[in-house]
Amino acid sequence: FGLTGHDPLPEVDHDTLETYHAHLQTNLSFPFEAEHTPESGHLFRHSRTVRVTGLDDADEEPMIDDECGILCEARMEGQVVTLAFGELENAKPNRQIVADYCYWFWNHR
Repeated sequence: FGLTGHDPLPEVDHDTLETYHAHLQTNLSFPFEAEHTPESGHLFRHSRTVRVTGLDDADEEPMIDDECGILCEARMEGQVVTLAFGELENAKPNRQIVADYCYWFWNHR
């Protein structure tokens, strides 16, 4: 976002999601393994290991949903699925960049 050490993080909106998407696209190493834990109203949340293959469908605009944030494509249980990037954890080797996005997305909405 071009912030200095004293600037607050911006609120999540469509424009900031597009900016963050470009940052992730440039700095992530694909594919990578991660744990996916869907955000839901259930008391018991089940995590599954997924293999994240990218942020976009190659023929479309960035996959961004104003409610779910940045979306990604992944393989889970032999199927290609679209997941909310903010629901990923323990991403190897992208642990810090994924954790930074999740912190921003869930705390600045």
